[in-house]
Amino acid sequence: MGQRNPRARGDLRGIHSCPHGERQVVMSKQRVPLKSSLAGSSPVTAQAPERAAAAPVEAQPAPQPAPAAESVAKPVAGKKTKVAYYQERAEADRTRGAFQTVGQREGYRTYSDFHAAVMLREVERLEALYNDGKPFESAAPGTGALGRPLD
Repeated sequence: MGQRNPRARGDLRGIHSCPHGERQVVMSKQRVPLKSSLAGSSPVTAQAPERAAAAPVEAQPAPQPAPAAESVAKPVAGKKTKVAYYQERAEADRTRGAFQTVGQREGYRTYSDFHAAVMLREVERLEALYNDGKPFESAAPGTGALGRPLD
């Protein structure tokens, strides 16, 4: 018949995790939380013990209030943000196929780079057609028409 699993009989010995993330050592059915040497410390305020005693306490400058948020987002050079949209399945498959077939040869390192370049080309075309070639005013996420058209 083979050996039976001791835990199947309710033997709770070993290390277990609690629902709230604490580890506990269980030598019997009574659970005892483990104590951490890092409890109550913070990586922001932690200092080596010898440096903590020698470091003089300096007054921190008061935090400056944040400037009022503008209604238009300012683009940050070099910082990427996630964008998402819905597309017909056949079009999405075709787009992915184009990238996988020739994306690397055309200089696109990632699928995101490919999408960004295609979108930017269309934006530049629309700016040339409707805005004398000047960039459109930036718009923050969540502004403008959202969702499906009601018609």
